[in-house]
Amino acid sequence: MQLIADSGSTKTNWVLLNKNEVIKACTTRGFNPHYLSEVDIISGLRSELVPCLDKWVTAISKIWFYGAGCSGKIVNEKVQDALGVVFQDSEAEVNSDLLAAARSLCGNQPGIACILGTGSNSCQYDGLEIKEHIPPLGFLFGDDGSGAELGRLLVKAYFQKDLSAGVAEKFELAFGSDRTAILEKVYSSSTPNRELAGFAPFVVANLDHAEIYGLAKRTFRQFFENAVLKYTDHQKCPIHFTGSIAFHFQPLLNQFMKSYHLNKGVVTKGPMDRLIHFHMEA
Repeated sequence: MQLIADSGSTKTNWVLLNKNEVIKACTTRGFNPHYLSEVDIISGLRSELVPCLDKWVTAISKIWFYGAGCSGKIVNEKVQDALGVVFQDSEAEVNSDLLAAARSLCGNQPGIACILGTGSNSCQYDGLEIKEHIPPLGFLFGDDGSGAELGRLLVKAYFQKDLSAGVAEKFELAFGSDRTAILEKVYSSSTPNRELAGFAPFVVANLDHAEIYGLAKRTFRQFFENAVLKYTDHQKCPIHFTGSIAFHFQPLLNQFMKSYHLNKGVVTKGPMDRLIHFHMEA
């Protein structure tokens, strides 16, 4: 049996495959190795995943783990070692969530794969592997187009009084008006990017207000200019998107696709369904 994991900073979707059949699907917390220790990952796997998989735990021979933050040897080995402790009879392969997006969106064809979720990322894929990658800089430096960046811009706009009275009132009803409490919740969190992304649904719900639409448009423009247009084949390859932010902001993304004369690819809320198909066909 094969176990496939699509792990973001917020949650991990797991699917257990037996040949071409889905046996079980589970959801656990996210396991971003930049924010969690190996002990934390082991604890989360044992408390959340193992009970869900139940009797099939010892039948798993291969684990394909694709995760946010899994972009280097040291952090990948942290996740691989944790999986090895919990699933001692399984072989684990750890790759980035970006490779998962590329395999899911492009399959075996060339394309540019973009992630717009809690964080953002992109790459140029040749049908087999990632050929070009413009690395994101994380929420601290502005993860263009991400949920965390939308949240950061919204909070900043509120406290700098850039929101109209009606939108500011809605913000206060949703989150309160205590600057110290709001900032403390973000700064004291072990996953501040997730806390910031928690403001993104407010942006989605209030896009009909000019100032909210403006801040969303600004960060998506930066994403296209910094993370799409710089790829060698951006005019030739289809541009694909996956992630909750991409899914909810499709009309705005389509505007930029047209204005930059790009080839529209697929947009999915998450990579798992098409990633299952990729591994079934492999």
